[in-house]
Amino acid sequence: MHFLIVGAGLTGSAISRLLADEGHTCVILEQADHVAGNCHTVRDEKTGILIHQFGPHTLHTDTPEIWRFLERFVEIEPFSHRKQAWARGELYPFPINLTTINKLFDVDLTPEQAHGFIQQQVEKLDHEPRNFEEAALSTVGRKIYEAFYQDYTAKQWGQCPKDLPAFVFRRLPVHLSHKRDVFLHAQQGQPVGGYTHMVEQMLDHPNIELRLNTPFDGRFDRDTYDHLFYSGPIDRYFNWKHGRLAYRTLDFKHEYRQGTHQDCGSVNHCDADTPYTRVIEHKHFWTREQHDDTVISFEFSRACGPDDKPYYPIRLNEENKMYQRYVQLARSESNVSFVGRLGTYRYLDMDMAIGEAMQAAEQTIEACLTGSSIPTFFVDPATPTHTEKTRDTVEQEQSATT
Repeated sequence: MHFLIVGAGLTGSAISRLLADEGHTCVILEQADHVAGNCHTVRDEKTGILIHQFGPHTLHTDTPEIWRFLERFVEIEPFSHRKQAWARGELYPFPINLTTINKLFDVDLTPEQAHGFIQQQVEKLDHEPRNFEEAALSTVGRKIYEAFYQDYTAKQWGQCPKDLPAFVFRRLPVHLSHKRDVFLHAQQGQPVGGYTHMVEQMLDHPNIELRLNTPFDGRFDRDTYDHLFYSGPIDRYFNWKHGRLAYRTLDFKHEYRQGTHQDCGSVNHCDADTPYTRVIEHKHFWTREQHDDTVISFEFSRACGPDDKPYYPIRLNEENKMYQRYVQLARSESNVSFVGRLGTYRYLDMDMAIGEAMQAAEQTIEACLTGSSIPTFFVDPATPTHTEKTRDTVEQEQSATT
């Protein structure tokens, strides 16, 4: 079959490669002048440092098939992402761990004592948490919430935490040990040469034709292509018929510094009077490379306008209702599948995007063999985010959580 794919990010690129491996031909339309979407990396001309152009990324997964797929195209260097956070004039390990708790409360707890201590801080609910604030207060208590989450979340999302859904907080780990890793997946690392190099290698196949600087104009020539995979914004596909879905976008201010600016790649700035949400120091993400000087990026979050790059979907009640109207329109389309973060209006980590692309390709290959229809959606579009498994937010010494 002959496929048209809109978008050369992780989703569109992985689907294209998997279909090309089975003998199908794919044409990819990418409106940018590069592949890899929001994980695009580029060498800084002055320092030679590999820059995360649209914010830092780390590969992490518990799924061996995803890791093996990526290793086909690039060497993955082991890397454990660790962060810090400025809160009330003090620098803490982040995500919350036992060191953070001991410093914030001026105590000296052991891992065995930490769980009981946190239980004394939490605010008990007689119902399931209905929003971000309730989820935080019932998990870590008010002092931790107000120091690390309340103002930062308001800056990041432009919303009062009471107005955000509870699942947003549940993505954030809390370690009741001295563990500092942001992710606890079995496989973690960075692609040698960067993410753009990884995706370029993924697309290096005779059955794939890549067209950069080529926006999708909404026309799908069904006489030329058998099926369309659309990984752009779903509301854009329908010319915003029901309005524009809400996103947050990011602005970056880059600066050169001598030596090293901070101890890790990403430091959150939690206080309301600091206008940026975090500072990124790019060279920390590439441990194999050595650089004398450094590049840092100040990250600012704001509402996404019509001409901005959409980053994080804001799935509040009104946005969910609007999205469901677009889902109904999508189901009326023929020979079109909506995929990826923008096509399904969901937050996706990179491993989730790759995993869903693999699922989409597998179902498409099966449909080709059986003569059945290719699904409009390969995941439940009502689900706000992909979760591999249900895990507790608070992680004790003996348990594994995300």
